[in-house]
Amino acid sequence: MKTMNDFEREKLRKELEASIKHKEQSIKRREHELWKALSKCVEISNDLQDAKIISLKQDLGIGLSNKDYELLDKYDE
Repeated sequence: MKTMNDFEREKLRKELEASIKHKEQSIKRREHELWKALSKCVEISNDLQDAKIISLKQDLGIGLSNKDYELLDKYDE
């Protein structure tokens, strides 16, 4: 039969396990949020790069491709 100390240790162990599980879930959620933010940053960076290229083409009088026009339509939205 368990002594009072055994019960206390078991209770503490369960509390610690629950705390660890909660912290792990919190870390996973935060990691997911950070990956989404990073993905959005990359998307914005790519859009800016495309915009610079289109602007340079326009400044140099180079004809725009269908892809360029599609990107311009995307920016207008």
